[in-house]
Amino acid sequence: MFSELTDTGVPVVLCNSDPAGRFVSNFCIDYGPGIQKAIQHIVELGHQNAAVIAGPGGNRTAVTIKNALVSGLTARGLKPVCVLESNYRVDAGASAVREVLSGAQFPTVLFCGNDLIAMGAMSALEESGVRVPEDVSVIGIDDIFFAFLARPPLTTIRVPREQLGIKAFEALERMLKLKRRMGSNYTLETDLVVRRSTAPVRRQQLKTSS
Repeated sequence: MFSELTDTGVPVVLCNSDPAGRFVSNFCIDYGPGIQKAIQHIVELGHQNAAVIAGPGGNRTAVTIKNALVSGLTARGLKPVCVLESNYRVDAGASAVREVLSGAQFPTVLFCGNDLIAMGAMSALEESGVRVPEDVSVIGIDDIFFAFLARPPLTTIRVPREQLGIKAFEALERMLKLKRRMGSNYTLETDLVVRRSTAPVRRQQLKTSS
């Protein structure tokens, strides 16, 4: 798709794509640090039953995040009671969480593949009479602007988008000014932003989810 640009010497910057090459720089978002902090956060809150609503299975980033969540939770003795795939939409998150609620085991914390899925899930939980975070804690990924405005404000794994934009511009400028044919690979780490959609698990939650 971008070969028409690079073939004429126009530099290109990609995100979570193929490795750097001729006139191509690639930025990789490392979700690992943010995911590990999120798992540690819910462990400290006493949660023992987690569910995962991941992004679409055909999306490479979504699969990477899902695998990191499942392996990270399992390593802490919190193998998810339910793992579903969803689209990156509010309505898809709402639909997926209804499936979670119909399962045999009720989770006390819900990890979502992005903030839109999480906000859809919170809306459907509220409609079902399930309170966030009193009954179920919810964690998203991205930290979009609306995550702060959600009710309750969403705990989420922050992707450093502002830093990504600055670094991407610098990478383009470097290739243009230095006339470098080969681009570079860059890695940016995620972090956890704790808001009010997560809370300590209650004894009653542990009884009903076991």
